[in-house]
Amino acid sequence: MSTVSDKTKELFEKLERAKQRAELTFSDRPLLERRDSQDSNYSGYNSSTRSTEEINKPDHSEEGEEQVFEEEEEEVTEEDVANTEEEEEEEHARVEQVQAPMAETIRQLSNPTGGGAAPLCIAYPEPGEGLNDDFELKSGFLHHLPKFHGMSSEDTNKHLKEFEFVCGSMCPKGADINILKMKAFPFTLEDKAKTWLFELPAGTINTWDRMKGEFLTKYFPASKVTVLRKQISGITQGHEENFCNYWDRFKSLVASCPNHGMSEGSLLTYFYEGLTANERGLLDAAAGGSFMDKTPADARELLTNRALNYQQYEGVLSTQRRVHEVSTNSALEDKVNKMSTLLSQVLNGNGGGAMAQVCGMCSTQGHPTDKCT
Repeated sequence: MSTVSDKTKELFEKLERAKQRAELTFSDRPLLERRDSQDSNYSGYNSSTRSTEEINKPDHSEEGEEQVFEEEEEEVTEEDVANTEEEEEEEHARVEQVQAPMAETIRQLSNPTGGGAAPLCIAYPEPGEGLNDDFELKSGFLHHLPKFHGMSSEDTNKHLKEFEFVCGSMCPKGADINILKMKAFPFTLEDKAKTWLFELPAGTINTWDRMKGEFLTKYFPASKVTVLRKQISGITQGHEENFCNYWDRFKSLVASCPNHGMSEGSLLTYFYEGLTANERGLLDAAAGGSFMDKTPADARELLTNRALNYQQYEGVLSTQRRVHEVSTNSALEDKVNKMSTLLSQVLNGNGGGAMAQVCGMCSTQGHPTDKCT
């Protein structure tokens, strides 16, 4: 193709140079000399006797020669161009024939080696103004990413919070953080969760919000939201659960359902109603009369401070409780040992003879229980 095009270009350049030489020849030839050359073609013609009108008669020979030259030029140009086009078509056909793929065999069609893979479901958008999407995900960054396996027991919203925290803390300078999240999020998925992502239709995800929405729709459906709302509204403190642990469990339950749709006052009311009678009385006393008379902000501050105080002195209370438990266990073990000794003596007797009397109070032989001093 390139060789034929060069020939065509060279041919047009030659024609242009020939035309310029012809115009230069006609323009520089003296008019009188051309007339003399015309007169020489006619024998016996006397130039001195020509009239003024014949001398001044316009000469069209120059225009005729130019017209003939242009006609010949046009004929040559059209013929050469036609030949050139035919050569280009033949060359193009030969190139296509060489580049045409060979017919695939049945084995190749049954086992394609490339081109048959489905496109990815992620289409990255254009970066924001002043930002770029040409960055590398470092191994240290990927190592800090949380993992999600798609199990029903996993906390979906907690996974997203941890992921966004890592991306915000380790985002490269000048990088579009939304594109960074779209590129890094597939590395957090494992097992069933990764299979779900790769099975989405091509082009489904084109923004970070769309990716997060698809993830929540799959692993945090409306049915799970309803269950968590019921757990929040019906929360109760266990008999062996202290105030600090109950408060932490309540906060974790609320954090696991960001779209619960409950007001702050309603949440605090559910927490207060779930307390045991003793803890509720202590909380009212700490509030100066009634916990429900506090504003939501003051009530949350009171709960936080009380849980913090309990956590600070929990070690002292636990030590006292352990000392009391150890002393109680020692007394019980002593009584169990005495009863075991008494039982063995009753069963074995004195060398197989008559059963000796054993006092039930002091566990000694020689006197009955009612005469024990």
